[in-house]
Amino acid sequence: MNPRPAYCTAASARGGRSARQVALATPQARLAANRYPVASSATVLLGSADRGTRQYAGMPSTPARPSSGSVDCLVVGGGPAGLSAAIQLGRMCRSCVIADDDAGRSLWSQVTRNHLGFPDGISATDLRLLGQEQAVRYGADLRGGRVVRLRRDRRASGGFVATIEPRETSATDATPGLPDNQDRERRHAAGLGERASARTRTIRARTVLLATGVVDAFPAFSGRDECVGVSLFWCIVCDGYEAIGRHVAVVGDDEDALETAFGLLHFTDRVTLVTGRRRTRAPRQHLRALEERGVSVRRTTVAAYCHRDGRMERLELGDDDDIACDMVFVSAPKRARTELGRRLGAATDEAGYLEVDPEGRTSVPGLFAAGDVTAGHAHQVSAAAHGGATAATAVNYELYDPVERGEA
Repeated sequence: MNPRPAYCTAASARGGRSARQVALATPQARLAANRYPVASSATVLLGSADRGTRQYAGMPSTPARPSSGSVDCLVVGGGPAGLSAAIQLGRMCRSCVIADDDAGRSLWSQVTRNHLGFPDGISATDLRLLGQEQAVRYGADLRGGRVVRLRRDRRASGGFVATIEPRETSATDATPGLPDNQDRERRHAAGLGERASARTRTIRARTVLLATGVVDAFPAFSGRDECVGVSLFWCIVCDGYEAIGRHVAVVGDDEDALETAFGLLHFTDRVTLVTGRRRTRAPRQHLRALEERGVSVRRTTVAAYCHRDGRMERLELGDDDDIACDMVFVSAPKRARTELGRRLGAATDEAGYLEVDPEGRTSVPGLFAAGDVTAGHAHQVSAAAHGGATAATAVNYELYDPVERGEA
């Protein structure tokens, strides 16, 4: 558990807030005092959990729900895309519920180092917690649970009806993040007022924005979650820079694995490709081109991933040999979580991702999508945040009446 930051320790009689807390109540003051977190710090200054329920000084009250009982927008998914959308909606005085099942990529332990504004990087989990705090301060309602069904609302007012079930409590190989990440997330969200669904519930919404992301199929081995984002990676754009001068192994023999191996040569000359199978699918000429450029190609399986405290040390191979490595990039299959959209008839591309227009609209009226779940997405945190904000802006326009849109 992170220690409480210094500016939360000296509470005064003024509503439990110290002079230091009052002075740092605005984001501008926190930034000037260097109170925004960086990944190089031993702890992240997120503050105590109850701090998230306060509003910034002078901030308007939480947007009221429409008289119909429907929220303006249900955002499904609480990663960078969903949180960015919720912040944007709140700033446009739209009521918003974020339903999240704690099964997204943002609970892995990776550090994002190419996101504007964090020169030392920020961990995905910390960015998520900060995003929750920011969204709640603009009126977002956090709901812990899994949206299992989405249907059209048959009432005259239209919209959608979502069925939310309790979150899964048992971890599987597909569950992202260390238990500590999951526990910290739930404590923080509870402090921000998240209501965890203990039984099946329904929510009515005028619009829905799907930010459900993807499921990564990382190799299953003991201690894997300690390695993901520390020494086990999937994205050279995100983490290739950290490979400079290091021993790196790439596991896989598909197009993505081959491109990763070629790309890593721009960072290090110590690259090994392990095909993951003896009878490889990779074209011989491509493997030969890799070897000609200095890549060691091993046509075999991985018997064991050997690591200590999340740091890769070597791979034991299926041919009774092993290779030393500091980092491993795997060609991990990804499955877009598009079930809710597809059941409503939303179009998908050949790979199963939701097709959206430049403003995040799906082929279903009133249904929007953003982030990793959408076709053509770059699988970057900054791109997800942009997509969420863009789609939320389109949602806001969708909610205007015909006169406001200049159609009457």
